[in-house]
Amino acid sequence: MKTLQIEKIRELMMNPNQIRNMSVIAHVDHGKTTLTDSLLARAGIISENNAGKACMMDTDPKEQEMGITIKSTGVSLYYQNTVNKQESIINLIDSPGHIDFSGEVTAALRVTDGALVVVDAVEGVAVQTETVLRQACQERIRPVLVINKLDRLFSELKDDYENIYQRLIKIIAKVNSILEMHENDSIKNYTLDPSLGNVAFSSGKQCWGFTLKTFARIYSQKFSTKEDILMNKLWGDNYFNPQTKSFTQDAHLINNEGKKAQRSFIEFVLAPLDKYYSASSNADIETLSKMVEKLHISTILTTAELDRLKQLEVQERIKKSMRAWLPLADAILEMVQDHLPSPREAMKYRSMYLYEGPADDEACTAMKECNSEGPLMVYISKMVPTSDLSRFYAFGRVFSGTITQGMKVRVQGPDYKPGTKEGLFIKTIQRTFLMMGKQQEAIESVPAGGTVLILGIDSALTKTGTLTTSESAHNIRNMKYTISPILRVAVSTPNQQDLPRLLEGLKMLQQYDQLVQVEIDENTGSYVVAGGGELHVQICLEKLNDFTHNSIKIVASQPTVSYRETISEKSSQTCLAKTANKLNRLYGTCDPLDEALGSAISDNKINIQEVNSQETINTLVNTYNWEREDAKKIWCFGPLEKESTNCIVNLTVGIQGMPAIQPSIITAFEWCTKEGLLCDEPLRNTRFNITDAVIHIDPAHHRSNQITPAARRLFKACQYVSEPKILEPFYQCDIRIPDDSKGPIYAVLNKRRGIVVGEEYEEALSMIQAHIPVSESFGLDQALKSATQGKAIPALSFSHWQVVQGNPLDPETKSGKIVTEIRTRKGLTAKIPELNNYLDKL
Repeated sequence: MKTLQIEKIRELMMNPNQIRNMSVIAHVDHGKTTLTDSLLARAGIISENNAGKACMMDTDPKEQEMGITIKSTGVSLYYQNTVNKQESIINLIDSPGHIDFSGEVTAALRVTDGALVVVDAVEGVAVQTETVLRQACQERIRPVLVINKLDRLFSELKDDYENIYQRLIKIIAKVNSILEMHENDSIKNYTLDPSLGNVAFSSGKQCWGFTLKTFARIYSQKFSTKEDILMNKLWGDNYFNPQTKSFTQDAHLINNEGKKAQRSFIEFVLAPLDKYYSASSNADIETLSKMVEKLHISTILTTAELDRLKQLEVQERIKKSMRAWLPLADAILEMVQDHLPSPREAMKYRSMYLYEGPADDEACTAMKECNSEGPLMVYISKMVPTSDLSRFYAFGRVFSGTITQGMKVRVQGPDYKPGTKEGLFIKTIQRTFLMMGKQQEAIESVPAGGTVLILGIDSALTKTGTLTTSESAHNIRNMKYTISPILRVAVSTPNQQDLPRLLEGLKMLQQYDQLVQVEIDENTGSYVVAGGGELHVQICLEKLNDFTHNSIKIVASQPTVSYRETISEKSSQTCLAKTANKLNRLYGTCDPLDEALGSAISDNKINIQEVNSQETINTLVNTYNWEREDAKKIWCFGPLEKESTNCIVNLTVGIQGMPAIQPSIITAFEWCTKEGLLCDEPLRNTRFNITDAVIHIDPAHHRSNQITPAARRLFKACQYVSEPKILEPFYQCDIRIPDDSKGPIYAVLNKRRGIVVGEEYEEALSMIQAHIPVSESFGLDQALKSATQGKAIPALSFSHWQVVQGNPLDPETKSGKIVTEIRTRKGLTAKIPELNNYLDKL
């Protein structure tokens, strides 16, 4: 990195208006990392010759080997617009496209304000495109769109111009419909439209791209029209009338050759582009020479340069000539500069979403103003291992204040509550850096608006947290992920002397990955690594070897699937539990929660941190048909570190001592929702009601050691009498396949209990949508490709939880067999204890 550019970055970061924080998001293999190479080349980080093939943001050797992004990686770029000379820092984060690593996408979006959404021009909006767009909307991120791999439309599909235009229209409309579905403050009335300049078209591999602003600039002198007016004329139902030399919307216009006129986007953008591309591809130097003169780029492609093009291999020739005319980085970075918000603009609407405390306290006010003089507020979204894998940098965003080497900060973990010391550490910042891909650039301080790597706080944080200098500051909201750790692998080492190294490796793995969970199975004593999918678990196990420096043997079991428990009916009776001293009684029932409500909680549409806020109460009453009095009496949602789709409601009236025993009951609720009645799997979509209670007047007789065990038995009994059910996770499987090869697909899906839920057709291609149990998905990719001679292209994403048919209390039913298998694996008794083990009698 040039010293001059680093100095420029240091200078510009003092002004938040000149910063753009953006994530690059897309479906896997849509070309975002390849496209990002051109932006790095523009900043001088890599050579232009390597752009499009280096994939420099894939910093891990495993990423380069597999050809996919696994971890999100940041880089700070200095950019000066060549036209208006406006300068900016672009803090760019390249994120994964594979569903298994979507935790990295969430971490990237949290610390940025804008998103560069990349969509393959041939494949269109794919399943993971929708997922990452939904994540972006949830985080109040404003997007711009790049339709990539445009070269495939010319070289592979060789479609006619009108069909190409309609394909582009369809992609943009689909993205806009997703944004509209998840509209919020950041994108209210915001539309992606090429005529506005917030949509670009590109070939990341060949390093060329443009927006309509690029072509408006080329034609503005010819038509004596301002660029913004001309951009409107170059898109949509606009045609050029050669007789009047003006634009019209008359679709029946006849051109000079007596044919129906083409729309202006085709005539002035697609046709010249195709002509220049074909000339480059075919080494038609004569045609290229004429166009080079006409386009005024002869200083870039001189006569000597044109002659040398003949000697180059086809792809290199296309890349060199196309980039000379339409340099990709200039188009993308100008679009980012013009259409993505600065931190100062974005924090006006993002701060209210991000901050958990009052909107008018000093921390939130400073965040809203992006005030570098205010109290320090930093959110750590991920931990990045050092090159020797001995410790971690913390990567985050400075939302207010200025972080400086040597300063003392309060490190507040996700469970920290203001006024307490639980989850609070006081640490000294040892060093601060800018993340520059796999390199780090030392910097003394980073003011509000910037992203930063921090050394010295890894001992206080597991995954995420808030750094502040304000003693009254609340936390910045913890992130919500789109997938859960549903695949579990038990790990062990044959040599017990190596156990400390294994434990140290597991601890580091827990810090390394946002989504992975490392647990001890209390029944078997084994260590369990839980991940989001087959590939995610595989990568985590390989990383575990790295963290132990490959010095010990690690044995991993076959992956097993996480299930969930739920209920299907209201309790058939009111349950009673007495404390061990017989001096207190708790009465309760439970009801199933609406699946739509559970999904809304998982998608962060309901603020479960503020259960008694008027907004939450109104939502429950108006949208989910709760009684208003019930909605006012929710104690909490939980379990906190899982999906939190269960709640506890205090329906007692006039009972003395309820506030005193509330913490003990909530502890039991957390316990029972983490480990349900059937097989110790987490509970989902269940509402527990405390309907009555008898509490001894002496506090010594209703301490937690009395109340918590009784409440736990009460909740188990309530689940027992409410038609308990087991839920299994399902993937949505989207399979792209030529029409003439789709027959074998159905056989593979049927064998794995897959259910086809839809089919779409597009130009000799079928898109088959199916739901398939996660337990049946192992090796699915290989099975589909084997059955279709490699023609099937499947993409898996988590879809939903589905009730397994049958009574799980009956070991002869399908669900009963699953429950028995899980209980046996966990070292529990094969038979579920009877109801009278939990239920007390009057």
